Amino acid sequence: MSNDFLVGAVKSFVKIGVLCVFLALAGARAFADPVGVSYTVTGSSGAWILDFSVTNNLNAGQDVYLFGVLLPAQDVTNNPADYQNCLNGCTQTTFNPSGDGGPNLTYNNLWHIIPGNNLANAITFGTTLSGFEAEVTSLTAPTSVDWFAYGLDATANGTAPYTGGGNFNAGLNIAGFVSPEENPGFDGVAGVVTAPEPSALLFLAAGLIALVGLSRRRISV
Repeated sequence: MSNDFLVGAVKSFVKIGVLCVFLALAGARAFADPVGVSYTVTGSSGAWILDFSVTNNLNAGQDVYLFGVLLPAQDVTNNPADYQNCLNGCTQTTFNPSGDGGPNLTYNNLWHIIPGNNLANAITFGTTLSGFEAEVTSLTAPTSVDWFAYGLDATANGTAPYTGGGNFNAGLNIAGFVSPEENPGFDGVAGVVTAPEPSALLFLAAGLIALVGLSRRRISV
């Protein structure tokens, strides 16, 4: 085995390793923030499908029931079960949370639990829900997306306020909940998650084997 090959293998191994560490850190952050949001991209130029995953890290009794993103156009392609793309009796298809103390952004792709479904399919504490999909027709897929989300104290007597911080004051009058602890709002910027190609993972495994073999060879010499 030539030294040039080994040097090339080590460099590729390091690059793939750095990518894996980056993805691991991105996933760890999604599980650390009060509401974690990331997305994957499929499709091709001019027809990208973004699939958002939302993680609820609030506290037991707090459900995430409303989520939205800001994209170049309004083009939702999939809803998780019991979600719809509108608010206020479906008279509103965009939302700006600045009136609640949130950012002055008008989010144009919404997913909201259908009223009357008792939050049956809302995102409960400690769970992640994906399937919030939208299409983007740009030549290149976006590498970051602005998002917002709202939690709600879903307990019968309002016994699960969110006190972890990082939220803005929610002024939405949802079932009488108006305090930031009972109906907290959140915003952030989601990053795209790209899984390493299978060939890259195979090369990573081959690199590990080569390095182990090389170390054994040096020990035996």
